Amino acid sequence: MIPLLLQIKKMSLNQYHIGHTFEKDLVKQDEILTHLLIITEDLTKRLRKEKLKTNSIGITIRLNNFTDLSKQKAISYTDSTIDIYNIVKELYYILRKKSNLPIRYLMVKFNNLDKNSNTEQLNLFDIAEEKQKQKNNNIIKRNTKKENIDNAIDSINNILRKQYTKACIYSYAQE
Repeated sequence: MIPLLLQIKKMSLNQYHIGHTFEKDLVKQDEILTHLLIITEDLTKRLRKEKLKTNSIGITIRLNNFTDLSKQKAISYTDSTIDIYNIVKELYYILRKKSNLPIRYLMVKFNNLDKNSNTEQLNLFDIAEEKQKQKNNNIIKRNTKKENIDNAIDSINNILRKQYTKACIYSYAQE
């Protein structure tokens, strides 16, 4: 039997999350979505830095009455900020149907992390091999464009955060 401490450590190696408690409760949807984007961007940047991808996205919101609402979704492996943020928004909208109270705390969590090289799907059928190759080439081109956009955004944010620390959108992650 694995000691409890080792189990917790092992679990934390396969999970990234960032949560933030706010001084004032968040009410405006655009403000909430902005904070979710900041958190998502910090986490996806960390994934790309560590050459990891995730296939499980989760969010938790704590309402001003200290009730926690959580939702998770399984997806195809990705490290794309755009793809993951769209899932985060989808989960947020689902949770907001349950309660529209002001929000005190937001958390985004990625589970099932895997190295980029281990997440490619293998082709099992010889008949569909040619079609699959064409489809994969199109997906690779699309993913390369997304990766270039994500890397450019990461670089711009790093420069802006260093030069204009008080004027730019901030990060919750400790770098």
